[in-house]
Amino acid sequence: MTRDGRIPFPLLVVLAWAAACGDGAVEPPPQPPPDPPRPTTVTVSPATSRLTALGETIRLTARVLDQNGQAMAGATVTWASSAAAVATVNNSGLVTAAGDGSATITASAGSASGAAEITVAISADSPDGKAQRIHI
Repeated sequence: MTRDGRIPFPLLVVLAWAAACGDGAVEPPPQPPPDPPRPTTVTVSPATSRLTALGETIRLTARVLDQNGQAMAGATVTWASSAAAVATVNNSGLVTAAGDGSATITASAGSASGAAEITVAISADSPDGKAQRIHI
């Protein structure tokens, strides 16, 4: 300090520099928020089914996982059949046999999807079978 009570400029600069340095610790930058969950995997169960009577049904289920492999309870799933003449599917995964053949039932959530293969082979012995027995 000078006699008149003022701090010399060079000393003031050094004090300001020392105060600005702190303890030398560097704080890491803030982390970005995590990505919100998004569907990346859909698994349909059972993966294969065989129906043998017209109108026979089976309920399929879809398990949806996010990008971290966590189950997404309540994820919106849409269902579709590749061959509605063979098997139809409603919005809750109930598949109904409509005719002989094979159909792929797909469950989609966001851009992810999974599928089950359905074979319909209507037996002549089934009550709703297409073939009829003729008795003479």
